[in-house]
Amino acid sequence: MPYLLKTYGNFFISYSRDLLMAENYKDSVFIYKILDFVNDADIKKIQEDCIKEYPDMNNLNNQFNDAFKHYKYYYPEKNIPEIYTCVSGFNFPVYATDSVIAISLDMYLGENSEYYPKLMISAYKRHTMRKEYIIVDCIKTFAYKLFEFKGESNTLADNMIYEGKIMYFIDAILPDCEDTLKTGYSLKQFEWCKKYESKMWAYFVEKKLLFTQNELEIKKFVSDAPFTSVFPKESPGRTGVWLGWQIVKNYMKNNKVSLPQLMNENDANKILSLSRYKPKK
Repeated sequence: MPYLLKTYGNFFISYSRDLLMAENYKDSVFIYKILDFVNDADIKKIQEDCIKEYPDMNNLNNQFNDAFKHYKYYYPEKNIPEIYTCVSGFNFPVYATDSVIAISLDMYLGENSEYYPKLMISAYKRHTMRKEYIIVDCIKTFAYKLFEFKGESNTLADNMIYEGKIMYFIDAILPDCEDTLKTGYSLKQFEWCKKYESKMWAYFVEKKLLFTQNELEIKKFVSDAPFTSVFPKESPGRTGVWLGWQIVKNYMKNNKVSLPQLMNENDANKILSLSRYKPKK
């Protein structure tokens, strides 16, 4: 216990609390919960599979080094978070604070892993449970922790612009990353969005959806799903996020704004107005 606390600090406490439901690390019950977890036969098997899939972390370390070089360029005063890998028993893919990023490797064993169908994880989610998505998921989760949602009216536009800012942050920190990895879309889904961008936007405007505060309507366009229910099945989910991303990119193109200024701007209406967003038909 002293070694674990010294080596992993607050992350070990958070991991134990959130995963093992062990609240007090000074309590003797806490140690038994740790022992039950690490000695569980299923957890041992998962750990073995993680070690086989990730015999070393060199490639991932290189990706993080590149990413945080860009992060320090935009935020020289910020500290770089510590990176940990772990086995969570399929509880979370990435855990992040402003000082720690932890990767649950059992959530990235490949879309054909034997575990995921047994856990009834949908095919569209299994598509992103591959090592190529680790760096994107880490930077995205880190961004959510750094820049919390502060939409005053919590409209669909607020959510779209917020998610668009997160996507733009990923653009800046991972400039060489493929857009399909950033979105989690297949190439066909990504091309669908590009082809029908103007029609999607027209639908939002005609239905006066941008300023709705209806939670079900908002989730329909910004939450994970195999496709967007009001659009054809060829569409991906989170099409509102994709449009928000395009709006933010236009805003940055048409205004002299730095990345920190963008991330600190919480007026979605201002961004929407100054973006002069009007997709070509």
